[in-house]
Amino acid sequence: MSTKRRAIFIVHTTTSISVERTLIGISFIYTFNNVYFTHIGPIRTNGPPCRPGSTTSGHVRKIHDKESTIISVFSRNAHRLSSSSRSYFIFGITTNINGRTTHCNVASASGGLFVDIIDCSVGRIASGEKVPTIKKIVSSAFSYSLHSNFSGNSFFDGWNFFTAGDPTHGTVDYVNEQTARSAGYIGMRGNSVYIGCDTKNKVTSGRGRQSVRLTSKDTYNSGLFIMDLSHMPTGCATWPAWWTVGPNWPNMGEIDIIEGVNKVTTDQSTLHTNAGCVMNNENSTSFTGHWSSSKNCQGNTGCGIIGGSNSYGAPFNSAGGGAYVMEWNGQFIRMFFFPRGRFPSDLTSANPNTSKWGLPFANFFTDGECPASHFKSHQMVINLTFCGDWAGQVFNAQCPGLGNNCANYVKNTPNAFTEAYWAINYVAVYQ
Repeated sequence: MSTKRRAIFIVHTTTSISVERTLIGISFIYTFNNVYFTHIGPIRTNGPPCRPGSTTSGHVRKIHDKESTIISVFSRNAHRLSSSSRSYFIFGITTNINGRTTHCNVASASGGLFVDIIDCSVGRIASGEKVPTIKKIVSSAFSYSLHSNFSGNSFFDGWNFFTAGDPTHGTVDYVNEQTARSAGYIGMRGNSVYIGCDTKNKVTSGRGRQSVRLTSKDTYNSGLFIMDLSHMPTGCATWPAWWTVGPNWPNMGEIDIIEGVNKVTTDQSTLHTNAGCVMNNENSTSFTGHWSSSKNCQGNTGCGIIGGSNSYGAPFNSAGGGAYVMEWNGQFIRMFFFPRGRFPSDLTSANPNTSKWGLPFANFFTDGECPASHFKSHQMVINLTFCGDWAGQVFNAQCPGLGNNCANYVKNTPNAFTEAYWAINYVAVYQ
């Protein structure tokens, strides 16, 4: 028996014209304003499907922006939803099994995590039938306002200096603010905030090469996080990162936004959690990057997605840098990268709209496979360590000819780290 499912998606627009595409199996594609969305399967109901009062769980994910030709527009009984919730939307589902067509009007709140079937009708839905205009704003997009901006001479006011031993076992000595300022590891270079390390002295004692690790004073449970930078640390033995982390690792989760080691040229964004967070059903069409290896987010390895070429390291710096963005809410955690000169027009606005930005390079959905409860009470971290559990493990393979001991290289070649610094234009948090 062949099964086809069609769907429309009505959103925040006064000229709502929706188109439909058909996918095999239980997948749905919702389309509006040439932006495509698709269901996460399987679809589960708490009662007979397509019956008033039934609840269908699942949610909608954005998969790509593209120009399109209207193929079929339909909704015989579209409903308007009277609610102030920013996450409400309405759509119709038409199921066609062996020529029998059943159409349901569906309403969803909170980004579509739970879908309530309003009513159903049996009959044929004519191809090309138009959707009535919805005057009430109905959208799955999130609205953001600026919460905090870290830039210029006051940048460091919002951060604490971490001085304990490196949890990732790096050959590093994290110093306090007074030491960092007096040694020239932090400060202003032009209009950018400089965060670097010791590039002058051999290490003859202590924990390792002096460097800086910052932890935000504020704690977050969601938001839009933006870093505009013109330079990131690079070079053999380096391991820089911009990330967020909760208390009692890994129980409250970790989100790595910018991370890489040695001389790699592509960024890797990774989630780390305790047990119970996997990405096995993640749709690879919802982002432009590719999986690094594991889709199990538990522990040190985590589940990582690798970004595009020249998104990290020396090529990133040569191109003038760019902007990294992490969007985190109860539905998903996703990352964008924009090279210098290709920023969205509203990136620096008071209310950026990520729904206009196209595909992220990394997209992790915090649905049933990985509940959003894995990520709580996070602080931002900006740091530069050396060797350790990652950079040290692949040092010989990625940096041949420099000896076979990463720690010795770090201790004895200070001039190798002249490119190991951050030049940050600003970090902004929207909520």
